[in-house]
Amino acid sequence: MSRAGGPGRHRRPEKGFPRPGSRDHRLVGVGGVLEVKDLKVAAENGPVILDGVSLDVEEGEIVAVVGPNGSGKSTLAKTIMGCSGYEVLEGDVLLDGESVIDLPIHERARRGLTLAWQDPARFEGLTVGEYVSVGAKDEEWAKECLYRVGLDPKEYWDRECGENLSGGERKRVELAAVMAMKPRVAVLDEPDAGIDMASMKDLGEIIKTIKDEGAAVLLITHNRDLVEDVADRAYLMLKGEIVDEGDPKRVVQHCLVCGGTEPCPVD
Repeated sequence: MSRAGGPGRHRRPEKGFPRPGSRDHRLVGVGGVLEVKDLKVAAENGPVILDGVSLDVEEGEIVAVVGPNGSGKSTLAKTIMGCSGYEVLEGDVLLDGESVIDLPIHERARRGLTLAWQDPARFEGLTVGEYVSVGAKDEEWAKECLYRVGLDPKEYWDRECGENLSGGERKRVELAAVMAMKPRVAVLDEPDAGIDMASMKDLGEIIKTIKDEGAAVLLITHNRDLVEDVADRAYLMLKGEIVDEGDPKRVVQHCLVCGGTEPCPVD
């Protein structure tokens, strides 16, 4: 991941919505345990995907980023984590006030930043117990995390991951692994994607449990019900830019009224 200096830019918020940063708009103070500042990102040897994106997540807060497919949400998550395949042209990512933009993914993880992947197939070849234990302080805590996401360690500990688990079970294992790490910030990339309704009912409570264990949570999703259930605050991303921020229900409504493709005014 490479970068070039220079300030990013914001798209001007549309008429009819509070301006990000205004007294009436903000629900929390400036700054946070995680800060993204004027981030401009392109695919390696490709087009710009994120253009002047800024957001923050406070201690003990669940913040959602909503928007349609292709709006840049997953690129944002991967850039925050330091994944390869992207070029940072401008901007910064700060964890507890310190820049991590030039740090490799493993160093960001060591400092308390973790990502729950949209497709957790990457842990094939490991048992559930092995995977959840990677970042856990001990085996007892890893098993406790499995319990908390609704998986009995007696049944799942020695089971192989991958094809031996359903989509919902894989997501639960991934979230248990995140919880086991006790991160400062948990970035959850589309945790609702590909799971059944039974798993969906538990997902909100699992996310709240991750927060209760001490993590600030950045939730990447386009699931309206999930956002309204768990988020303290929300951002709307369209075409790689943040165009609105504030109360989750209002931000979701903004996205719905605009058809999820363009920013638009609402009376």
